[in-house]
Amino acid sequence: MSGSLSFAVGSDGVISVNDDAVYAGPCLLALASGLSVMAGPGVPAGVAIEKLRPLDIDGNPSEIGRALSDSFERVGRALYDLIESEPLLHGMATSLTAILRHGCNIAISHIGDSRAYILREYRLSQLTQEHTVARKLLDEGKITHADLVSDPRASWLTRVIDGSGEVRVDLEIRRAEPGDRYLLCSRSLWKSVPFESIAHILSSESTPQKAVDVLIRTARQRDSRNTVTCVVADFVVGGNAPPREPVTAGAALKQVMWPHISS
Repeated sequence: MSGSLSFAVGSDGVISVNDDAVYAGPCLLALASGLSVMAGPGVPAGVAIEKLRPLDIDGNPSEIGRALSDSFERVGRALYDLIESEPLLHGMATSLTAILRHGCNIAISHIGDSRAYILREYRLSQLTQEHTVARKLLDEGKITHADLVSDPRASWLTRVIDGSGEVRVDLEIRRAEPGDRYLLCSRSLWKSVPFESIAHILSSESTPQKAVDVLIRTARQRDSRNTVTCVVADFVVGGNAPPREPVTAGAALKQVMWPHISS
């Protein structure tokens, strides 16, 4: 059984600089949520997406997990090179969540505070766990799920790509099923929109684009300050998904032009 992805992306906020970057193509979904510095607004997330783009090709090797992990490492090396060449960029970093498809197999790789979800047979499940102090406290039983969203330590990252060393990612290989709907989203979305509301929107909207539009509009109504970014993709089989060109939003729209970036 062969399959393909039908997808849509969106990123919206009131601030002039978008530190998020999102990409969706036939084989790759990726969302980066950057922590920029004044000398390089949007750079870490934009670099992350640029380093993952080459994975979005037909005939990707079956070792999709290794391919995705290696690309996350390349993001780390690229940020290191940028900081070495321009010290004013010191302190920049990015979260990164990505799904790579080969046939009906998908690899999910993640680091930071964005999230990936799957809607299967109208049931929503969270595929990734954010790397924050609040999540660690939740796992230790020191706070509750209800506390997780409001706890200020939910923004204190314990793992991120910052060019300073090893990139420790979470990686999972799964089998996709016809009708699966995937969501990658920034913290500003999952913090603002309750789990049940996300499930309802993904279940009720007929297309990925409609789901993206409603998710972003709902999040912006509850959080008018922060940029909200997401990608929604349906896994379909046969000829049900017409060929699509990749789409991007946020910092991924910019051409990142910095010297000495590792290939």
